[in-house]
Amino acid sequence: MSDVAETGCAMMKREAKALRAEIRRLRRTVTEFEAKIRTLEAEPDPDRRQIEALRQAVARLGTKVDEDEAAAADLESVITENCPP
Repeated sequence: MSDVAETGCAMMKREAKALRAEIRRLRRTVTEFEAKIRTLEAEPDPDRRQIEALRQAVARLGTKVDEDEAAAADLESVITENCPP
């Protein structure tokens, strides 16, 4: 029975690690999009549609980061409570 629990713990640890990696990737993308927005806004005749599309993408990615952060925190809490270090 302990083999099953350890296998479950290993799976949860891998998933938590993958979530944290995805969160870092999403944050890098948000940073890139925000930089692109600033670049576009600095142009003499900025493309407002592209800026708005990037702002919407940043908002969606921010929501995804928040959701993934919550999921990772919940998973890490379960791991801490139930799995050996």
